[in-house]
Amino acid sequence: MSLVPIANQVFVAMPFAPRFDPVWGAIRDVCRGASLFAYRVDQLPVPGDLTRQILDGIRESAFVVADLTGNNLNVAFEVGYAAALGKDLVLLSEDVAALPFDVRNLRAIAYAREPPGLFELRRQLALVIELILARGAGS
Repeated sequence: MSLVPIANQVFVAMPFAPRFDPVWGAIRDVCRGASLFAYRVDQLPVPGDLTRQILDGIRESAFVVADLTGNNLNVAFEVGYAAALGKDLVLLSEDVAALPFDVRNLRAIAYAREPPGLFELRRQLALVIELILARGAGS
């Protein structure tokens, strides 16, 4: 277990439902294009305590991308933990107006899952990641 963030690792917190696969693909592809390794904890082939893997993954990642669509409590927990650690957060949502009070004041990228919306998500996500990397993730 590393206590220092892995410079090219990005933790992705999002619902694990098939309808989010295109969003996951967009996140993964944009990160790959920036020489970053994006991963979701459900894709780790390692047996063990899932909660520990989530906490370690967030702590060891340079920053976190989180899709808050649907106000999933697991994703909210992961966002709260990352915020407590001072991690840079890239928040996404299909409905920014529906975000809970505690995160409504944070910038979030609104997106639509149709192809034009996913193209725009990729564009905005690439810009945000570029800014995070330019100033040094986690600083």
